[in-house]
Amino acid sequence: MIHTLVLLVALHTASTSATIAYSRIHLVDHDPATGNLLFRGNMPTNGSHDFALDTLLQYLRKRANESSVPFPHSGEFTLYDISLNNDFDGKDFKAERAFWNDPSTASLGKFVNWPLGLAGILSPSHFSASKVQSMANGSVWKIDQIPDRVQQIRNWLTTPLPSKKPLVQYVHCTAGCDRTGEVVGAYRMRYNSNNVVDMYTKDVAECGRPPNYWSTTALEWFCEYIFYNPTFGLGNKVGDCLGFATCKNPITGGGKCVPTNKTL
Repeated sequence: MIHTLVLLVALHTASTSATIAYSRIHLVDHDPATGNLLFRGNMPTNGSHDFALDTLLQYLRKRANESSVPFPHSGEFTLYDISLNNDFDGKDFKAERAFWNDPSTASLGKFVNWPLGLAGILSPSHFSASKVQSMANGSVWKIDQIPDRVQQIRNWLTTPLPSKKPLVQYVHCTAGCDRTGEVVGAYRMRYNSNNVVDMYTKDVAECGRPPNYWSTTALEWFCEYIFYNPTFGLGNKVGDCLGFATCKNPITGGGKCVPTNKTL
């Protein structure tokens, strides 16, 4: 069982080039009261596998300006680099971690590492409705903890830092599509009241392709979590949790997914 989980995580984390790409970076949310911002993107390293801080900040500022959202001046904000990566992601992840382990970077912000990869192994379609309700409100999140993660992101967005500096959150994986699409999609369903179709459409538009099988299936689970949690008051507004995308088998078909109104 352990070897199977390791293989699945490795397949889920395998991706293309990790070089930071402006096309993958987008402003997700902004709190005018705190001045805090939330961005998504891909691995913030360059072709030499170095952490590309200056390029990252340049791209974040440009995306904020495009949305007419103020971006704080250099040295006047705190950066939370939220990485969804793990050691399977190779040199770029190790370079990112080494950058933040350097004591000289402590004043810039902090590195937050939330590895993902296990919530989407099986779709909710494999279980009865009662089992889905139970799992969506508990066991399926024991490792990936997506409900707690997106709540933490929201809390950081809406809470002023003790320093009173604006907080800039940058959520990313390697490609900025799969694990990032999973977390950002979950955030939008929970806090921006996006139904699952609108959320997935934004994921596809911002990345240039849909999240893969594992992340799309994890979004199915998060949709069920929203649907079965009455305290959110969203219920049926979230939409059809099993009808927004179709995916090929991850082992035999590569795990490619598409919105259900398009063709595989």
